Amino acid sequence: MRRQSKLPEISGSSVFELHRHHPAPPTKDRGASVISLSDAPSLVRKGPKHQYENTFKIEPDNRIDFLKIKDIVNNTLVDIFQDAKYNYEEMGHLCKRTSQVIKDSVKMLKIERYKIICSVTISEQTGQGVKKASRFLWDDKKDNWVDGYFANSSLVAHASVYALYFE
Repeated sequence: MRRQSKLPEISGSSVFELHRHHPAPPTKDRGASVISLSDAPSLVRKGPKHQYENTFKIEPDNRIDFLKIKDIVNNTLVDIFQDAKYNYEEMGHLCKRTSQVIKDSVKMLKIERYKIICSVTISEQTGQGVKKASRFLWDDKKDNWVDGYFANSSLVAHASVYALYFE
């Protein structure tokens, strides 16, 4: 006796077509950083897509002053977390906001041809040890990173800023 498949027989289909026939159950929004452009019509690009010609630059014009970026990271962490108390319900939003403030401040330095990535981690200060690691595939001559650290009696905040050159 052969069992019947619950999925429709679709020749040359993809996972996305199967998803359309069997939508996932609704989930509660937990503030994920992944968004769908169809959910946010204001983010959809309007008008023609611009075509740029290649510059064929494989080296940056100017080197980044990472001491300025380190000062931005450390000053931002002190400004935001100086009087903060750890509250697990608010820390996710505070991580996002701090990351955005740092990234916007670094972009004010007008660093051309670099993508800026900022990651902020906040943990409760209870005397524990914390290890944090990140891995990238990058060019060690052009790409680099800076991190900053802040601690008070209630929390520990760590921010990393990565500058990745793109041609």
